[in-house]
Amino acid sequence: MSHAVVIGSDGRGLATSLAQLLQLDLLKYEVDVFADGEIKAQVPQGLQQRHCVVVVQLQHAGSPLVNGEFLGVLMLLKQLRRQGVRKLTLVMPYLPYTRVACVGDSPLMLLLEHINEFTHGKIVAVDVHDESLFQAHKETILTLDSTPVWSYSLTTFMRGLPVCVVSPDAGGVNRAERLAARLAVPAYGMLKQRGADGSLTQHELQDDVAGKIVFLRDDMIDTGRTAISATKLLKERGAQQVIGCFTHPILSADMHSIVAESGLDAVLFTNTLEKRGLNFPYVSLDGLLVTALQQELLGGKRTRRESKEQAAHAAV
Repeated sequence: MSHAVVIGSDGRGLATSLAQLLQLDLLKYEVDVFADGEIKAQVPQGLQQRHCVVVVQLQHAGSPLVNGEFLGVLMLLKQLRRQGVRKLTLVMPYLPYTRVACVGDSPLMLLLEHINEFTHGKIVAVDVHDESLFQAHKETILTLDSTPVWSYSLTTFMRGLPVCVVSPDAGGVNRAERLAARLAVPAYGMLKQRGADGSLTQHELQDDVAGKIVFLRDDMIDTGRTAISATKLLKERGAQQVIGCFTHPILSADMHSIVAESGLDAVLFTNTLEKRGLNFPYVSLDGLLVTALQQELLGGKRTRRESKEQAAHAAV
């Protein structure tokens, strides 16, 4: 894989770890922010013949900053393409805007357009919000399931006590069921009740959680309203402990306040987002990503653009 190179935003974090594990060079890209909020992206030069693995670990500090981060990624990709880079893998463990991916003009569709400009372009993401939305783009977006990593990490909490996995909403039941299957425990789904304005009003649960350790499994945590409501009901129903298991710590609100208000006994995140100063344990997805990247760098599937170029060459 000497032809490949990892490109990251700084000398620490996920990009550094992946470069070390893959034994690849690490180059730095920079996104400068001016006083008025405008940004400028700068990328290394001389990468035309390299397979560029661009690692983007968003901070996702809330709107409008997340929009600036996303724009910086688009500018980075455009500069690499203008340089003549043909092979690119964008490692973006948290893929934003997936809640509106079904909308043709969403920012995610704009990202896909940039990726498809490369001869071989791929996005690697983890635990996307709505898996069903990506069937039409499965050749371009590789969506990884973090369940194996979670199941390994959560065994230390079981201690021979009765355990169940609960999804705080119906849309995440499949995710909860996959984790429960690996742990050989039952999985339950909660129903959300929303008001006329779309805001969460309460949760409903039909299953028995009394005396059990509950792994509250969700793909993300943002304001914490869902986690607070779900944990409150689980404790009212007699759950012995509720442990929050959230892949993406978006955290528009203060996490320490969320934990205090929710009654969560423990909280675990993964390292999909760059959250400096967050004093909670996290589950590393480095191994999951490295395995996927090894397969990708050693020969991933062709994109639509690559297929067209090869077909045109064969016709000549």
